[in-house]
Amino acid sequence: AEGHARGIIQRSFSSCRPVGSEAEDILRQGAACMEFNELVKSEIADLRAKGMKGVVLSSMWSAVVQNDPLQRPSSASAEGPLTVAEKVDLTSQALGRVVAGLEAQGLRILIIAPTHIMPRLVPQCLARHSVEDCSGLREPLEMLREPAMQALRKVASAHPDTVRIWDPIDQLCDSRLCLA
Repeated sequence: AEGHARGIIQRSFSSCRPVGSEAEDILRQGAACMEFNELVKSEIADLRAKGMKGVVLSSMWSAVVQNDPLQRPSSASAEGPLTVAEKVDLTSQALGRVVAGLEAQGLRILIIAPTHIMPRLVPQCLARHSVEDCSGLREPLEMLREPAMQALRKVASAHPDTVRIWDPIDQLCDSRLCLA
């Protein structure tokens, strides 16, 4: 519509997840990440007041579930290493808190599903090898991202009116390969 600015503003900080103080009991991040995320939350509130309608959340979700320093809340009775199911649950709890805060502001949320990471540096590989040799297999990718997808689906199903997941995997991969 005329008179309405449209656009996308990206806010990212390397290795920081889009989770701030609302879930610091679950996902430990450094002080710089926490400060950055709090600044972004403040900016989102300001932009919402100016008419922003939605946000896009993207991260290396597979790394969150697999590798990030997730921890049980202090009220949890379980001990020992986290199981994959616990990691999925904790990831969905942390992300769910972020989504609830955005939802409370009347925002819609689009979550970008995990995509593939190529096994080799693509430009260098393609300079010496075929596209197929430089591509990644889809099956291991699907296995790697499944726990993250479970967490994302859990969040989306808890917020059906405001959260959508965009999964570009079928556009990036055929049934066997994720092409370089």
